[in-house]
Amino acid sequence: MAIDINEPAVLDSQIVEIEDMKAMLSCSRQGVTRAIHNFKIPQPMDSNGLKGTPRWTVGMMRKWNVFIGEKALEASIRHYEKTKKWRL
Repeated sequence: MAIDINEPAVLDSQIVEIEDMKAMLSCSRQGVTRAIHNFKIPQPMDSNGLKGTPRWTVGMMRKWNVFIGEKALEASIRHYEKTKKWRL
């Protein structure tokens, strides 16, 4: 079962292993790698998991989501200021 990073009871320090990430994204390990390269998820904090697998924390994922949201908002504002039109 995937970790719910939006659940307030889940601590920011909770470790997210590669298997958790695969479950959260509903993809394979290669899909996780693609998500990293496409900036959908952050780079792992280390590779100290079981057998040297990558790990993240819930806090990293939460901060990443806020960061991506802020970038999308900034892009929308720039577009609006440039065209005075909303783009959906």
